Parts: sequence; structure tokens; C-alpha cells
Amino acid sequence: MRRRTNVRIVDDVTVDKPLVVGLLPAWNAEAFLQETLHSISAQTYPNYKILASIDKSTDRTAEILKEHAANDDRYTIIEQSERLGWVGNINALLEAGEGDYFHFAFHDDILLPAFVETCVSALKARPNAILAYTDMTLTEQNGEVFDFVYPAQAPGVSAAARASRLISMKNAWATPNRGVFSTEAARATGGMRKHRAGEFVADWTWLINLSLQGEFAYAPETLVQKRIMKDSLSKTWDWSMWKFFSACEDAAKIVNASDLSLVDKTQLHAAIAKRFAKTALAKTARRFIPALRR
Repeated sequence: MRRRTNVRIVDDVTVDKPLVVGLLPAWNAEAFLQETLHSISAQTYPNYKILASIDKSTDRTAEILKEHAANDDRYTIIEQSERLGWVGNINALLEAGEGDYFHFAFHDDILLPAFVETCVSALKARPNAILAYTDMTLTEQNGEVFDFVYPAQAPGVSAAARASRLISMKNAWATPNRGVFSTEAARATGGMRKHRAGEFVADWTWLINLSLQGEFAYAPETLVQKRIMKDSLSKTWDWSMWKFFSACEDAAKIVNASDLSLVDKTQLHAAIAKRFAKTALAKTARRFIPALRR
């Protein structure tokens, strides 16, 4: 795939900047979408566009998006004629988008104005990186706020080490999932995948796949705010061990299909098995020890 360099005129000065496209998958988001749209439109990076895909919704999501886009010509909107589901909508965006870099602009996230610009700077500073990310906060429904930090890895770290980090970390992997990433690398993964239990944590397995394509760059600033809503996707998932087993099984399939050495594949399979065992043990402990329940 040939990578393009796009030029945009900003304040009468020619600025040579790669084109970044925010991919916005929206579905039944009328209660919180507007604040997300304002944060996207406030991005300071000059060569930036937004591609939104409205999965067939039953509320005012389409109306809100169209009203906002009427005042921001960087938006392009796709309306799906049938319900694709979360993974299908993500993949529709990955296929339709045109740019040097993408990032997911999830419909309930807030991006601080310097987010895209900071990530692009991090990518330029680390030429071998295919993704750049920042720190993130997560706000629960009760207002409790958590800091999510995915620590940097040194340049030159192996693909197996990158994947092993994502496999082993419980929650912080959601942070690089909100990074700016290479279009070419994203398409090399084949997109997000469903597994035997459907869409459950399909973004985790996708990110493992993406980590096999290249390095991640880290900008230590908190520029993403994830909000947990009553109807947030993660709240609708049944967090059963069967579903997590299915996700782990898919991660193992991704490892098997890679061009890693047999030694690296064996190590990653062991990491996947360890992650599943730790999760099962923790879930069992919470069931029988009330003090461990959140």
C-alpha cells in the first residue's frame, strides 16, 4: 500500500502534515454524543478529518451528527442501512477511511484538544512506531475516576514482547487502543474479528494483532477521557469466563497466524494461558470473598 503525504494550507502557510482521520462509530448515542463531537472538532492538528459511521440507530444519533457536521466541513457521515454491530461498524470505517493515520473516536470518549497533534509528534519522533498513544482517565457511572497508564516500551523491543505486554495487562491496554495508528498497519491486521463468543473484547485481540505490526510510541500526557455510561458497550457485555476463554482462543489464533518464530509463539501461548488462569482465579475469589468485590 502506498502511503501519501498530504499538504494543507493553514493561515497562509503551507504545512506538510500526514492526514489523520478520526473514525467515529456511533450507535444510539444521543445522550452523550454531543460532548464527544465538540471534543473532536476542537482538535488542534491542522490536517484532520472525521469519518463517522452511524450504525442503524433508533434514537437521535443521526440527527445530532448531521447537525454538528453542518458546521464542520471536516466530517463525512456514512449511514448504515442495516445493523452491523460494533465490530462490523468499526471494520466499515477501517475499510472506507482514506488517510495516513487513523484513530478511533469512540462515541462516549472525550479527547483533549492536543490529542491528535501530540500523537503525531510522538510518531515523528519514533519513525519505527506504527501507533502513538497518551494516558487516559476512566470515569465510572458513580463519578469515580481512575488513571489508566500503559507504560512505554523501549525502541527496538520485539514483536513478541509487545504482544506479551498487551496480553498480560488487565485494563491499561485500553489506553493504546485510543491511539493514532498507521492505516497501512491497521489494514494488515485484517480488521477486528469476532470469535466464538461474538464481539466480546474484540478490541483487545485486535490490538494484540496490531502490536505484531510495529512499535508503539508513548506521549506521557493525559489527553483522553473515557466515560462509562449505563449503555456503554463494556457494560452490556456478559463478562463470563466462557467469553473470555473465546477471546483468549482468538488471541492464540492470531499468534499462530503470525510470522513469529516457534519459540516466540510458544511464549505468547503461555502468556495467554497465564492471563486466562489469573482472570479465572480472581473471578472465583471475588465470588467467595465479598471484600474483593468492587
